[in-house]
Amino acid sequence: MALSFSLTLIKNSKRAGFTLVEILAVVGITIILSTALVVYSSSARNQTTLAVEETKLSQLILRAKSLAVATYNQPPIPCGYGIRIDYLVHSYELFSYDFPADKMQCRSINIQGIDITGTAPGSVYRIFETHPLPTTLTWDTTVSNPLDFVFFLPPDPQTVLLPALGPGTSAGSIGLKLVNEPILKTIVVSKNGQLSFP
Repeated sequence: MALSFSLTLIKNSKRAGFTLVEILAVVGITIILSTALVVYSSSARNQTTLAVEETKLSQLILRAKSLAVATYNQPPIPCGYGIRIDYLVHSYELFSYDFPADKMQCRSINIQGIDITGTAPGSVYRIFETHPLPTTLTWDTTVSNPLDFVFFLPPDPQTVLLPALGPGTSAGSIGLKLVNEPILKTIVVSKNGQLSFP
């Protein structure tokens, strides 16, 4: 009985290996699957980065709006808070803008604009946070009515969109896109400060 068991083991062990064709087939399939996975994961990672940046930018706009309302009764009160899109440096920032000596100038921001250089007499432009875009993203300036500034004047808050929108236009846009892919996200900001994501 022991002898027949060992003979059976010897017979079975002769076919224990793989043929060269089987090994090549397994290696080929593994290479194809791993290549597809790498390409998919890179694309998925870029799309996730785009979605995360859209969310961060939207939250910063809403935070500027909240600051304009929350700090209205706390001295010193700036004219308001906003975000600036820097198309050249590929970043965006949260800022406050003020005319400490002449608060009446605050209401003319929608006409005169916002001076980031500090050359406008009596103006103070103060940056709180700067957020650079990830290297895989860039701004999309082909969106309708691209915005440089979204600014909120307390107490309402009144929304100032710059550059100023033309007559009959009720919203401006901020566009984000992947550098080497046609995938983009758009944040639309209305004149009353509401955000939408078409």
